Amino acid sequence: MGNHSVINFYKSSLFLILAYLVLHSLIRLFFNDSIQVDDREQLYYAQSLSLGYPMPQPPLYSWLSYIFFKIFGSGLTALTLLKYSLIFLTFVYVNKISKRIFSNEWIKENLVYFFLLMPSFAWHMHQGFTHTILLGLGIVMSIYYFFKIIDQQSLKNFALLGLSLSIGILGKYSFILFIALSLFAILSIKEYRALFICWKALVVPTIFLVLISPHLTWLIDHWSLIYSQANDKLNIESTSNSNFETIFQLIKSFIGFLIPLIFIFFFIDRKTRKKIENKKKPQLQELFLNRFLVLLAIFVIIFSIFFEIKLIRVRWLHPVLMIFPFWLAFYFEKRNLFVKTFQKKFFSLVFFLTLLIFSVRVAQNTIGPSLGFHGRLNLPISSSLISLPKEIIDSASVIKTQDINLGVHLFEIFPNKSIIIGNKKFNTENGANGKCLYLLDQDGHSDSSLQMIQKNYGSFNKIESKDNNFNYVLLYKLLDKKIC
Repeated sequence: MGNHSVINFYKSSLFLILAYLVLHSLIRLFFNDSIQVDDREQLYYAQSLSLGYPMPQPPLYSWLSYIFFKIFGSGLTALTLLKYSLIFLTFVYVNKISKRIFSNEWIKENLVYFFLLMPSFAWHMHQGFTHTILLGLGIVMSIYYFFKIIDQQSLKNFALLGLSLSIGILGKYSFILFIALSLFAILSIKEYRALFICWKALVVPTIFLVLISPHLTWLIDHWSLIYSQANDKLNIESTSNSNFETIFQLIKSFIGFLIPLIFIFFFIDRKTRKKIENKKKPQLQELFLNRFLVLLAIFVIIFSIFFEIKLIRVRWLHPVLMIFPFWLAFYFEKRNLFVKTFQKKFFSLVFFLTLLIFSVRVAQNTIGPSLGFHGRLNLPISSSLISLPKEIIDSASVIKTQDINLGVHLFEIFPNKSIIIGNKKFNTENGANGKCLYLLDQDGHSDSSLQMIQKNYGSFNKIESKDNNFNYVLLYKLLDKKIC
């Protein structure tokens, strides 16, 4: 990168996005060291490579976690670097798309900020997303190469589209919905359909199938397990009647996914509202987005006739609503709505929401516990483990616990110890000599299970962390290794 390119980068929106992500990552690393649910899953499963894992998610994120664990060690540092690297790459592709398809200079540079006005990007991705981040990257990469093929039907672009689609489906199974709607959108547009009627287009399914086939083989063998887990999570039931309740829930979730982004419609002043829409024929990229959203509406109606979902979570809409900011930008660009008054109001909203979220994230990890807001997010597990007596740690070569949440914290704090979580053993090469340290906490066990464990092993020593009305108690006992 030359000096001119470096200077341009520092002036660009991507540099501000990078700074924004660095600040969020620092909040995660320095204000809180408790492992959350999604990160816990990665620390538990990604200690080894497998074609699939017993969870209702594809394995690509876990493969990347494994690589980062090998480079940076198993812990929050590796997981945070992986997460924010993928998020930044997602924003890079959003920027590449905007520069390719829009003519308005303001939107070319600032479309990335539209995503900061959606809860999934502004809040959820910092609080726990893993596989969904990879799903988002797969979507924007696929959109970019869908659009790039319009201008250049090269073998390279078709190959990269196949790669992008495989990243999406190996990131999260719900990506299949994006593929289906995209395929139908392309087939419904004559000019777009013609671009894919050539031998080069065969590269797309070829690369896609080659890259997903190892996991697909595993998935076929474990289909009943993954299906039951996914169905328990989604809770989908068939219905014989038109289900207006499901349609209402979906519409409500759509609005929840897009607020406060859709508030920018109120930033249009009266004079601007009267401007006549540009009557030029829509370009293929805009047609694709229009058809995608129309097909989505049709899908929602048909789905609601035959199926019912008991609970619809806003974050599940990633595969179908991540394209909305691009469609919205086309809508505003055609009507010449990106005037200076709009820009000022838009940046004020982005700044206010960003500052609010930064403040809330810091507060929940600092003053939150003292105000009585406790949970997995701020349990003092790591600090309690660090407080274990040094002579106990030195005597133990194996550390055992039955609690996964407690167990995954051990990888970062005791990387040179053999660890047993339930019946699963890790770092077994480190446990040749020494005793076994048995750990449990009152947070992860009922009173009856604690009594049963203490009946089998005797009384435990404890480290107690008190915070107002909340107590976290870590119990420990040094045992003969054969007992573990």
